[in-house]
Amino acid sequence: MNGPHVVVVGGGITGLTAAYRLLRSRPDVAVTLVEAAPRLGGKIVTEHVDGFAVEGGPDSLVTFKPQAVALARELGLEPRLLPAARATAGTYLSVGGRLRPMPDGMAGLVPTRLRSLVTTPLLSPWAKLRMAAEPVVPVRRSAGDESLGSFVTRRLGRGFHDALAEPLAGGIFGADTRDLSLLATMPHLAAAERQHGSLTRFVRSQRGRAPQGSGVVAPEGGLGELVEVLASALTGADVRTSTQVTWVEPAAVGYEVGLDHGGPLAADAVLLAVPAAVVARTAAALSPELGELLAGFRQGSTVTVTLGFARGDLPGRLPGHGYLVPAREGRAARACTWSSVKFPGRAPRGRALLRVSLGGSGRADTSVLGDEELVGLALEELRATLAVTAEPVLVRVHRWEGVMPQYTLGHVDRVARTEELLSGHDGVVLAGSAFHGAGIADCVASGERAAARALAALGSGQPRGVRRPAASR
Repeated sequence: MNGPHVVVVGGGITGLTAAYRLLRSRPDVAVTLVEAAPRLGGKIVTEHVDGFAVEGGPDSLVTFKPQAVALARELGLEPRLLPAARATAGTYLSVGGRLRPMPDGMAGLVPTRLRSLVTTPLLSPWAKLRMAAEPVVPVRRSAGDESLGSFVTRRLGRGFHDALAEPLAGGIFGADTRDLSLLATMPHLAAAERQHGSLTRFVRSQRGRAPQGSGVVAPEGGLGELVEVLASALTGADVRTSTQVTWVEPAAVGYEVGLDHGGPLAADAVLLAVPAAVVARTAAALSPELGELLAGFRQGSTVTVTLGFARGDLPGRLPGHGYLVPAREGRAARACTWSSVKFPGRAPRGRALLRVSLGGSGRADTSVLGDEELVGLALEELRATLAVTAEPVLVRVHRWEGVMPQYTLGHVDRVARTEELLSGHDGVVLAGSAFHGAGIADCVASGERAAARALAALGSGQPRGVRRPAASR
């Protein structure tokens, strides 16, 4: 090994992106990617079964955050990127067993098309009057963090929060808005209040401006294509799956990375693209305070149950791309997506594919339920909402336990403090959804930034780590 060596811990989309950028930027850098699971991709998993394309985790890339789409294009996937079907675009809410359309322009949680809020039956007359008073609501003077729920209620009223903001935030983050950090989840809202004094004035200031994109796209064969192409582009990297990193410690020069099997790796830089709990366990030797601080990073759980049906067993028209379920409905489901409507080709001819998301704040603890019980809850949801009584022709359950980041109050400060504690260890870099955003675009951006930071450390001319004898084991 002639050039510097970087160990990337974590083979999800963040770690894969970071490894790819390292290799593309510095061909002389040796890269070892270590992943505890037997496969790469993390929460991106696409299964092809009997003509169905089943997404176990995320199902699309947003276009208003361009990093992931740009990476897919760079990898040659642009001809295979399909937009979600426009003819049936839109999201619905399931309220009292009925599907009601969400007002237009709610993607960023700010109602950008104010006129649609006047006619929506989802808001009471009082809630609409309270929203109309938003321009006279005083600006919060404190620069500190605030919960997302507090912000929305303070500016737009509890009626708007409970009817619209809560189900939207729950669908995105799977957490209670009262716990979510505004600065970590929706910083653009804080910026809009600070700069314009009112969300209403902010929306009006944007009129006539060209949109930056608000749609979603996905590869024709599912998001698994992005993982496959990205992994195949890691030419020359040492990729090790089914391998756990057990510790990261300073060595005489650089770092030593312990593995659960095989000898330790000597590294000039270490890029940690794993959940906060894994960072705490493996990097405790770098700072006594690190483990305690990382314990404050909460991780939630969720489940997706994907069901295939004969098309004739479903209602004639499935409106929009699916629906969200407000927590106050008291149901186990958080959302349901018409997968084969959103992206045609996800089901064979004469079939349909639906995906029910279970778990999250205010809902049943999915970790204590077996697969049959979870499927039963999903079918119960479809019976109540769509009157579906037929048995599915395909069933797939994907559990995501303890891996969904919960950006609670103070998250931004905790990340800053974590990175400050690691700043004395030049070449140890954090990345991934635990710290810098849960979406695929956020993870891609985080991986690219982490690769740049690792390369900057390699080029600093300073020895990495703390110069002391390596720990004996």
